[in-house]
Amino acid sequence: MKRHWGWLILGSIGIMVIIGTTFFITTRGPLEHVHLKYSGYSGVGKVTVSDRSVSAVRKQLVKKVATQRHEQTKVRQTVGLSASWQEIYLYSRLSSTFDQEELNAKNILMKYPIEIRPATGLKNGDKIKLRLALTAADARKYHLSNPTITRTVHGLKKPKQTVTAANLKQQLKVSFTGFEGHGVVMVSSKRYGNKMRFTLPQNGHLKNGQTIKLRLEDDYRLNQMTHGIAFKGTNTYRVHGLQAQGTIANLKGVQSFCDSYAEYDRQFNEATWVKKQRLAIYLMPFTLDQEDDLFIDGGTNERAETIYVTQPKKALLASSSALTVLGLYRVTEPNGKTSLRAFARKEMVLEKGGVIQMRLSKGKFSEEVYDFSDYSQDQVQNALAKYGQQIN
Repeated sequence: MKRHWGWLILGSIGIMVIIGTTFFITTRGPLEHVHLKYSGYSGVGKVTVSDRSVSAVRKQLVKKVATQRHEQTKVRQTVGLSASWQEIYLYSRLSSTFDQEELNAKNILMKYPIEIRPATGLKNGDKIKLRLALTAADARKYHLSNPTITRTVHGLKKPKQTVTAANLKQQLKVSFTGFEGHGVVMVSSKRYGNKMRFTLPQNGHLKNGQTIKLRLEDDYRLNQMTHGIAFKGTNTYRVHGLQAQGTIANLKGVQSFCDSYAEYDRQFNEATWVKKQRLAIYLMPFTLDQEDDLFIDGGTNERAETIYVTQPKKALLASSSALTVLGLYRVTEPNGKTSLRAFARKEMVLEKGGVIQMRLSKGKFSEEVYDFSDYSQDQVQNALAKYGQQIN
């Protein structure tokens, strides 16, 4: 009798060990020992999981799923058996049960990748989170815990060069042009070229005495950081030199005005051209109430650019006529290809017949950019001449 109780006690202990092992296997997170690879520069670093590590994680998880299902089967079917009979049962069932559960686990795991957030834009010291993208239903079905693992980013390269706000300010040429209340800031750099992009939400509506901050756009800054160049800080400037309304009273002033708007388009409207040649400047009648369409015929496709005008150029002789100032340019792309482009500022007023003197109409500008890349210079200028007056 004592011997019988001894076997029962040993059997119970064995069952508890099996249950405990199963619990330990199924509650440990599958990603605890995953190996991460960090690459790039701090600030724009990336993290990946090696194929070898992914394979190891999957094998580990497959084993856990298959083992815990197999152990559950053992617990159900070996209650009351002696330890020796449990061992015999384990080996007899191993190939049939374990292999099938392993196959089932593989089918599940192939559907759900390892999820890392965030995986890009990293800097040393950042915290990232990992988990298996496993559905809650499958996690319950296979008795798997899927905790989120937190890791600290490390080992990313330091930038090769750090450009401070003071360093950058020495390399920039900043100027202001346009009307009071509608000023534009122009930025160029001999060292960095004209590809730099700045965040300027108030540009086009600047006033003298106003303070603005020049900060590089995130896309440009991040692109440079991938090459090991980091920019830090912002530069502050006070707006000055904007003209009072009504002071553009000569051809040179009009030319300067058109040129500045062309540069504004290139720098802040993400235009790709790198060089411009002014071909002509036109004054064109314009109102918002009555609009007629000017179409340029002879293009290489069916698309036609439209310039809105109201009446022939004789209206330019009338005092206080609303008008548009339009500059026609030949622009050159980085690949050397050239095309025609026009930059227009609408809702301006001609104050004196025969004299080019302008002020803002209704206190605001209306800006337009026209792409005439499908047309020849003669086609464009012949069309513009019908409705506007060339002044240079």
